[in-house]
Formats: sequence, C-alpha cells, structure tokens
Amino acid sequence: MSRHSHHFLGELIRKVNTEGDIALAITRFICYHPINEFEPFFESLGLKPCEYSPFLPRKLMFLADDEFLLENYRILATYGIERNSIGIIYRDATEVFRYGKGVLSAKLSAYEELGFSTSFVARVVSCFPYLLTGEVNIDFVRVMEILKRIGIDFQWIEDQLSERNSSCNWKQSLLLLKSITNAGYSDEKKLSQLLIEHPEILFGAEQSVLLIGVLLKTGFAMAEIVSILQQFPKMEVGKFVSNLRQGIHMLDEIKMEPCEIAEIVHSHALLLGSCTLKKTKTLLYRLNIGKKRLRELIREDPRTMKNWSKDVTAMKIDFLVKEFGYSISCVVGFPSLLNFKVERIKLRLLMYGWLKDEGVVKPGLSLSNMIAASDSVFFGRYVEKHRRGPEVWQDLRNKIYGDDNV
Repeated sequence: MSRHSHHFLGELIRKVNTEGDIALAITRFICYHPINEFEPFFESLGLKPCEYSPFLPRKLMFLADDEFLLENYRILATYGIERNSIGIIYRDATEVFRYGKGVLSAKLSAYEELGFSTSFVARVVSCFPYLLTGEVNIDFVRVMEILKRIGIDFQWIEDQLSERNSSCNWKQSLLLLKSITNAGYSDEKKLSQLLIEHPEILFGAEQSVLLIGVLLKTGFAMAEIVSILQQFPKMEVGKFVSNLRQGIHMLDEIKMEPCEIAEIVHSHALLLGSCTLKKTKTLLYRLNIGKKRLRELIREDPRTMKNWSKDVTAMKIDFLVKEFGYSISCVVGFPSLLNFKVERIKLRLLMYGWLKDEGVVKPGLSLSNMIAASDSVFFGRYVEKHRRGPEVWQDLRNKIYGDDNV
C-alpha cells in the first residue's frame, strides 16, 4: 500500500523532523499522531486526495475496523481487477464495499453463469461499476446476447471497453439495436460489420439514438438512416450530432424555408455532420455577404458549405501564411476566400508563382484578383502569357485534383 501512496508519505515526512534517523522520527511522530489508514489506502487505489476526501469515515481511523471494505476489496483483487480499477469502482459505486459476506461474490458469479468469462466480467465491471449494484443489468445482458448472435466476439467487445469510460448507456444501446433491426435491417453479417467498423455508434448509443431522432424529424426513413450509419465518419457521434444541429440552426437563421432545410439535410446529412460551421454572424462577415446571397449560394450547391467549416478555414489560412508567405492581414482583407475550395486556391497560387518566376507577370497581385477571377479570365489574363503556361496549368491541375480532375 505504501508503494502507491506517495502523496500521503510525502505529507507525513514533511511533518516530522527529518534530521538524523528518519524511520525513528516517523515512528515517534505516529506514536503521538495516529494516522488515518484510509488515506493511504484510497490513494493506493489511484484516487486523488480531492476524490477520496468525501469518503473518509468520520469515526474510523483503522482499516481493520471496516471489515466489509477490506473483504470486498480482497474479492475484487482476487477476481483479477486491477488496483486502480478498484479505486474507480469505489468512487463510482461505493455501496459495493458495504456488501455483507458473499453478496459481491454472488453478483460476479451471476454474470459468469450467463456465459461470460471471468476476464470479461472483470473488464466490464471495471468500466461500468454500476453493473455491480442492484440486480443483474438486463439491458447489458440483452445487448451482449444480440452481439453474440450476430457474430461479434466477446474479445472484440472487451477490447472496445478498454478504450472507454463508464459513459456507455446500455439501455440506449439496446434501444439502438432494436431500432436498427426493427427497420428491417435483418442481415446479421452486415449489422456486425457496421458495428465493428463504427464502434462509436454502439458505445455512444445515447447520441446515436438522438441522431436517429433528428434525422427522423427531417423526413428520413429508418432504412436511409442505417445507410447514413454505414457511411459514418471517424468521429464521435456526439460531435456529429452537434455539427448537424448547428448546420440546421444556421439554415434556419438565414431564413431558408423548412422544406428547403429538410431537403438539404436529407441530401447532405453526412456533410453537415462532418463539418463544424462557423456561427451565422461570423460566417456572413467572413464571406462579406448578406443572408439572401448566402441562401443563393447554398441553393446553387449545398456542398459549398464544406468550405465554411472551421477546419477548412484554418487549413486555408495555414497554407497561405506558411507555404506562400502571405500575411494574416492579406487573408483578413479577403474574407470571400472562404467561398473557394482549397484546390482552386492552391492551383491559382502555384500557377501565379510559376509565371512570376518566369518573369511574365508582375509580383504583388492581390488575392482577390487572383482567386475570385473565373477560370476563363484567369487563363486568358495570366496563363496564356507564357507559351508553356497551358501545359504547366494542366500538370498542376492533375497533381492537385487527382482523380477528381475533369
């Protein structure tokens, strides 16, 4: 215990006279100042003083006086649960350590009798201490039964649990699985593949159920929602839901018709959920346009909203400043930059840089003239000034756009 209670020992040493024999000094100090054994015990379980302070008993100082605490600790330790995990169980489910003789062992055995291995139960209760309170958690058991039925190995589940805290809501996980299967998604192999490829959908089920609710309200059929889940990006479901709501809120704030909003969400839900859009006022300021023009841009091509995300904006500014040497003031002076794709900006800048090196264009061309001009104007005004211009333009275009080049 003392090997894992550095803070307690440090405080103890600080209080005694460390000159001479430290061991003797500590012994004398303890004779006149009995220590509270619960403090080093809780710290040895990985709890910080601010975490275990509320749990310190008022009338007890010696661990031996709390027989249930030590008995239940020994049961968990013998079961194979790590010391720090026992600390988490104490913090999140303190009542477990007040169980009388045989109660905790019976609860652990109850899960084993349902077909779960000792190592699996140890991992699960370490991540979700509340499973040791009350009766066997039926929602958890049913989720495990469904996962086993569709061919998901418990080892995979155990590996996923090791990366998550106790935030998973098994009731919501069960509701999610039922919603998907009730929608006619009866192909167990595909469902298994969906969950394995996107475990965040299952283990973030509370947000996944919320996402389904948002999509249902905007006119999605359940089969279409399953299709969305199959293409789900590598991100937290909660973040996706937040982005989607923010996108819907922005469309509403610029006075788009409800039917238009529903149509855009229906066609571009993955785009809206994947991008963190700026707030409406900030967006209008950055684009230097009004709500009417913003509505027109979105109607023309909803995909342009991807260019207004915080990540894309940061990337544009980053390579303009770091790769091309522009000052922040130049970027700020051209807020409509957000309207244009990264590929377009990069192509124009690289082409202009080449022409400048060849001495056929003057330096100092503003970003607005360079980027905002149409392809035909930019091509005729600059690219064709050099006999090799069209060839270099096409080479750069192929490198930047790749397979998307047309």
